[in-house]
Amino acid sequence: MVDLRLERVCEEASKLFISKGYARTQINYIANAAGISVGSIYTLFTSKKAIFDFVLKCIIDGNYMGNNMALPIKESDFASLDGEILNVCKELSENFEKHILDGDDSYDFKQMISDVFDIISRYGVAFLIFQSNGSDSGVLYAYYVQFRKLFCENVEKYVYNFMEKGEIRRCEFPEHHARLILETLSWWGMHVKYDAFETNTGISQDVSKNVAMDALLHAYTI
Repeated sequence: MVDLRLERVCEEASKLFISKGYARTQINYIANAAGISVGSIYTLFTSKKAIFDFVLKCIIDGNYMGNNMALPIKESDFASLDGEILNVCKELSENFEKHILDGDDSYDFKQMISDVFDIISRYGVAFLIFQSNGSDSGVLYAYYVQFRKLFCENVEKYVYNFMEKGEIRRCEFPEHHARLILETLSWWGMHVKYDAFETNTGISQDVSKNVAMDALLHAYTI
C-alpha cells in the first residue's frame, strides 16, 4: 500500500523545486507544504537530494510509487537514475521521430499534436524542474537540453511535412509556427498547472488538451 505521505512529499516538493528552485527549497518547506513534521520527513528521506531524486524517479517511472520501499529513502537508491532518464529521453525522441523516418503517411497533424501534448503533460514536471535547476541537475540538465533541441527540430520537420502534403495551410515562417505550436501545447500541457501566474485553476488535463488541440486544429488545418 502506498504511503500517502510519500505522495504528498512528491507533489509538494515538485512544486517547490519548480517555483523556488532546489537550492532555495529547504526540507522544512517541503514538510510544511506536505502537512507533515520535519521529524517525520526524516523518517521518509535521508536528505533533500534523496527527495529530489525520488521526485524524478516517480516522474519517469509511473509504477515506482507503488513499490515497496525501505525507509528512509536515500540517495544511493537512485544510483542508476541518470542512465534511466537518458534512456527515457532517447526512447521518447525515437518514438516521436519514427513516423517521419518511416514515411508514415497515416500519421497526421491531429495525431502529432496529440502525441506532443501527451509527452509534455506526462513528463512536464521533470522538464520544468530541469529548467529551474540547471546548475543543480548536473548531467541531467544536459540530457534535457539535448532532448528539447531534438524534439523542437522534429516538430519543425513535421510542420514542413504536413505543409507539403497539403494537410495544413502554408505558413510564411514554418519554423516559427512550429515553435508556436510547441509553446501552445507546453502552456496547456504543463505551465498552466505548475508555474503559470494563475495556478490551481482546477483545469483537468483532458480539458487542457481539448482546448489546445481545438485551437491548433482550427488555426492550421485546411
